[in-house]
Amino acid sequence: MKNILKNITIAAFLTATPMAAAVVLPDVAVAQSVKLQTQVSEIYAGMPFQLSVVVEDFNEKPQPEIAPFEIPNATVQFIGVSPRISSMTTMINGRITSKKEVTYVFNYQVTPKIEGQYTIPVIVATQGTQTANSSQPVAFTATSVQTTKDMRVELQIPDRKFWVGETFEATLAWYLRKDVAKQEFSIPVLEMPDTFDVAEPEEARRGWSIPLTVGSRQLAFPYTRDTVMINGLEYTRFLISIKLTPLKSGVIQLPPSQVLAELESGRTQDMWGFGRANYQLFKAEDIARTCTVQELPQASRPNTFANAMGSDFTISVNADRTIVKAGDPIILTIDISSPSSLDGLILPSLVAAGLNEQLFGVSTEDPIGENIEGAEKRYIKRFTVPVRIKSERVTEIPPLAFSYFNPKTEEFTTVRSQPIALSVTAVDKISVDDVVIGTRPVQDTPKSTPTTEKPEQPLIDPTAGALDLGLTSTDEHLKNTRPTSTLPIQIGLYTLPFVAWL
Repeated sequence: MKNILKNITIAAFLTATPMAAAVVLPDVAVAQSVKLQTQVSEIYAGMPFQLSVVVEDFNEKPQPEIAPFEIPNATVQFIGVSPRISSMTTMINGRITSKKEVTYVFNYQVTPKIEGQYTIPVIVATQGTQTANSSQPVAFTATSVQTTKDMRVELQIPDRKFWVGETFEATLAWYLRKDVAKQEFSIPVLEMPDTFDVAEPEEARRGWSIPLTVGSRQLAFPYTRDTVMINGLEYTRFLISIKLTPLKSGVIQLPPSQVLAELESGRTQDMWGFGRANYQLFKAEDIARTCTVQELPQASRPNTFANAMGSDFTISVNADRTIVKAGDPIILTIDISSPSSLDGLILPSLVAAGLNEQLFGVSTEDPIGENIEGAEKRYIKRFTVPVRIKSERVTEIPPLAFSYFNPKTEEFTTVRSQPIALSVTAVDKISVDDVVIGTRPVQDTPKSTPTTEKPEQPLIDPTAGALDLGLTSTDEHLKNTRPTSTLPIQIGLYTLPFVAWL
């Protein structure tokens, strides 16, 4: 459907329309000021919008504080604060002037419960002894939007209980029977940061994503598309996958998910005779849902369990070499495999997994895994860990244990890798005599009594570079073997031609 991914037009909160909030704030005479802003032009009952409280001209530190406030018949949730600090330097007639502008923006999510008039009270900001406020209450109007059978929305979650730390997949299903121009979703489960952690969506293909608001951010979620029949009507269905991780236990209430969208409501012709589609705003709302989250059992939890949850995990270990000397390091490549996603998986302690600290030296830092694409629809996370062999008594890398919790069987399971045989030799040792023999001084022999014993061979200095291999002789030997003089022979060779000529 065309234009499905267009965002709702951004407009100022101060826009004066019958369906929008009417905000009139006088100029504040004091240095500090408090202003209200929003990014929507129309406010609807049951649909949240973001209210920004802009605090200006306070000191950079400490951060100002906003006094808690309430809006009758509406929920107000603080999202976060972002400082904006800018500096400007000007030079006029040789005079340099510096100015720093300090602005803090406090963001709130406001959800009107019913249609009607609402009033935002005076909002007060303080910083030490400095105080500023929004001067007067601000009024806005929330209107209702009619529903239609041409659009449906449904949050689908697995029908079972969940566990703290377990990542499961929820699906947002959006059903349409007509072309859509603009849409805005309100998914409460994405706006509960203390209850659920929302995984970052995978990178979507260009143009194949739908924007959803997660807290104060808007993220693009990829989707799939098909056609289904519901109550005899054919719908185009968009399925958006959302990965959620519960952060606390209990029975969690999930308010209904909603969507506002402009659907095609007919066609008209313009002044040139060309057809043009008309659009009308409609709303679709899901039912409220609950989910039960439990804490993991503590009694049977093995010490090789970190945070792995799922089923059918395997572990394999490989070493970069198997013939080493004691004290040498080796690199272990540890692959954890599972049919479910392994994002966020932590490798347990290798000492707890089976490496004896007396025989192996293991780093205390947690290794960072790398996601590897596996075969047969399996995920692989690879960890590269250096391990030092401490003793020649080591004969193998023992089987390493890895434990995970199976949410379906509600039990911990431990799997092990295959052992790796090692050949470890002792370190070559050098004695003290081997170290000092090359520098031992040669004692002077007495000159008084000659001896017939064989003279002691000179010591070889191992640091002198080339060694004496018996290819040279002593000076005495050279004296005895030196050839006789050849001078008479040379004179005879030179004079022989003259004698022959005469």
